[in-house]
Amino acid sequence: MADWLRVALKAEAESHLPSRERMHARIVANRRPRWDWRDWRPERLRLTMVAAVAASVTAVVTLGIPYVAKLLATPSPTAPAIAVPMTASPSRGSSETATATPGPVLVSAEARLDPHSNPYWAQNNLVVTLVQSVTELRVEIRVARGEGVEVTGAWVGLPAEDFAETRTTLPDAFLFVWELKPGRKVWAGKWTFAAQYNRTQAHTGTEDTYTVTTPGATVRGHFRRPIKKSP
Repeated sequence: MADWLRVALKAEAESHLPSRERMHARIVANRRPRWDWRDWRPERLRLTMVAAVAASVTAVVTLGIPYVAKLLATPSPTAPAIAVPMTASPSRGSSETATATPGPVLVSAEARLDPHSNPYWAQNNLVVTLVQSVTELRVEIRVARGEGVEVTGAWVGLPAEDFAETRTTLPDAFLFVWELKPGRKVWAGKWTFAAQYNRTQAHTGTEDTYTVTTPGATVRGHFRRPIKKSP
């Protein structure tokens, strides 16, 4: 080795001062855990995800069992009982003057002379209101006999083929009857039954009567004069 190089290296070594801070930083850095690429392989990732899902399911089941048990122990609300009222017996002055027996079907009726009636011809309109459908129904209209009273027709606001209609002449009245045929049904609603006849001014129509019979209920009454329309 040349003398000049030996002298230069010796001078450089004597002038070097070690840094304790830098040496300590290197030691601390070497002690940190190194990243291992094997931790991110698909096999280990799948195992980690399965473990996380299993822990979540366990937590849900643990928390949910008491809640489900509480729901099962709570009694379900009971449906309120529905009372079916009895039809009252109104006085003769009302359009519905009948007695009725308690039953599952409620029926009411409104009976008036048709507003287009005149002193020589009249039509009795009977509007029957059913709260629910029925498979048995009988409707009767009695037109009081008198001088000049003659039957001219009848109709019903339902399919005529669903009813057996008869007209009978009695000593004191003309009887119109609509009987619902077996296997037929009348739905809930308002239905009109009408009787038509010739008359004189002596026949006011208030002497005419009606009877409506359904399972468990019978309604009777007199017809009333038509409602006068205000001018």
